[in-house]
Amino acid sequence: MASPMLVIVPLLCFTLTVLSFLKKEGSWRRSFLCAGVTWGLLLTLITEVLSVPRLLTFGGVLGSWVVAAFAAFAVLLSIRGQMKGLPKPAHLSPVSVALLACVAVTVSAVGLTAFVAAPNNFDSLTYHLSRVVHWIQNRSVAFYPTHITRQLHRAPWAEFAILHLQMLSEGDRWANLVQWFSMVGSILGATLIARQLGADLRGQTLTAVVCATIPMGIAQASTAQNDYVVAFWLVCLAHFALAFQQSRNGINGLGVGASLGLALLTKATAYLYAIPFLLWFLVSAVAALRRQAWKPVLAAGILALSVNAGHFARNWDLYGSPLGVTQDGVCGEFRYANEVFSLPTFISNVVRNLALQMGTPSRRLNASIEEATHRVHALLGVDASDRRTTLAGTRFGLPRFAISEDYSFNPIHALLILAASAALLAKSRSRAPRIPLAYWLCVGAGFLLFCFYLKWQPWHSRLHLPSLVLFSPVVALALSWIRNEKAAAAVAILLLIAALPWVLSSRLRPLIGPRSIFTTTRIDQFFVKRPYLRGPCQEAVQFLTHQGHAHIGLYLGYDEPEYLFWVFFQRARREHVRIEHVGVANLSALKSESFGHFNPSAVICLGPQQGDPIVRGGEPRPSELSLGPVRVFVRR
Repeated sequence: MASPMLVIVPLLCFTLTVLSFLKKEGSWRRSFLCAGVTWGLLLTLITEVLSVPRLLTFGGVLGSWVVAAFAAFAVLLSIRGQMKGLPKPAHLSPVSVALLACVAVTVSAVGLTAFVAAPNNFDSLTYHLSRVVHWIQNRSVAFYPTHITRQLHRAPWAEFAILHLQMLSEGDRWANLVQWFSMVGSILGATLIARQLGADLRGQTLTAVVCATIPMGIAQASTAQNDYVVAFWLVCLAHFALAFQQSRNGINGLGVGASLGLALLTKATAYLYAIPFLLWFLVSAVAALRRQAWKPVLAAGILALSVNAGHFARNWDLYGSPLGVTQDGVCGEFRYANEVFSLPTFISNVVRNLALQMGTPSRRLNASIEEATHRVHALLGVDASDRRTTLAGTRFGLPRFAISEDYSFNPIHALLILAASAALLAKSRSRAPRIPLAYWLCVGAGFLLFCFYLKWQPWHSRLHLPSLVLFSPVVALALSWIRNEKAAAAVAILLLIAALPWVLSSRLRPLIGPRSIFTTTRIDQFFVKRPYLRGPCQEAVQFLTHQGHAHIGLYLGYDEPEYLFWVFFQRARREHVRIEHVGVANLSALKSESFGHFNPSAVICLGPQQGDPIVRGGEPRPSELSLGPVRVFVRR
């Protein structure tokens, strides 16, 4: 039977892997990244292999991790004589020690929030966690019929990790911690990149501060989303690409491929952010290895494709495309790619995306930023809400200020990035720092590709998180060039103070205040954003479980918080209850028979659909229970 303590098995495997790499590499931070990538590959392999025969069960997952942990321990024992020696503790200044202590407190507070708070983010309840419970029920990650197609075609690695933790524990207590672990890994990786760029210990310390205080990063790190997870894999990609410049060994080449594969399997935005680093990797391989360059490039490419093979195959089978994009460019319910590509529309997207980062708590100042943006568009001769470059149903404008994982602004970090970029370019005129400049170009080009390809959305700020994380070593490197250590420390202190509202007063998961996660019940936390659904959802589930219904259908809109129903079904601890989407009208309806014939005795309805989906010819009309926004139909 599942127990929270069993989560320690995959974590033990990770720890043993870190120690194995430490003996080979002699660096804690690089060993952490190498182990993270290895663990990510192993988790993907376990998930995909067990899914084929539908053995993705508690026993299958636990047994796989036990075997993996023993294998990691055997590897550790086998290389005990090859140890390079543990790295010596760094001699940090008192200021650096104090700053790192503040970073540790900040990250720990975010981790506490992630562990205590219920995963109540909009996307988490709609598809991140909903797809996990369907996989657990189906014993496979194969596609299934659903009204919410994002549960299928979206890249699934973050949810794979949640799936394993959820199966080995007693529920979703660990769901938010996947993002938090990614935050920790990103901070460590960013400081390692700073060292690769030439930053001293003070610069590496400042990198930790800059990365740990990104408002959007803090907000994301306590959710069950995937923006920080993809940021971590991109940090790994950047590290291995940088390492390949100095040492063309197999580990660095394979690290590029593995990191790329895991990033692509986590979020589609990784394609845009990764392209410049891949070009850098390719150019450096050709320049150094000449005719032998094909070997590391081919190995990296095969590894990246292998990691995504399962998900690509499922998308191809249903949508005819490995990305789940149909022939008309539509992905799921929306067209995300720009419909026109020109210099004015490109500049428009760059300006509008930068505006999202510059927002402040001041409505007057935000109105000025919007007005300036509209003036730029008037000069360009482009509408700021051009439907060809703006997501359907939205218009350009800065969202209302909120300490939120969807709309948080990052103005201080954005200004520091612009200032650091100017400093780096100015410095390159006198002493060309080739590697830092090339790295800066890769990160900047990734952001520009993002703006070039994707339609503007009001919640793009969270999709910029990988750029903000990857830019943090550049910002810290520029700060370390300031001769006055007190001035650089003052900037770091400003960042730490400015981050406090995001650490303590998240809109959905506050640590303090009248709605604190310590004083609000976990079940109520799920409904913080939709309190009007708490009563109807609970009553609907109680009614059906009391009546003894074992086959229950869901008839939902494409953007409804499905997981809220599962919360109550899980609390009822009813065994042998099967829950499936019914009346599905999209392509996923083709998967209706994949897991056996399903004939529900009752259906829960939520959303704009009309009528009920269980009327059968010759049968009496089902009885209906109306609970406000939730309706329940029961076959007589």
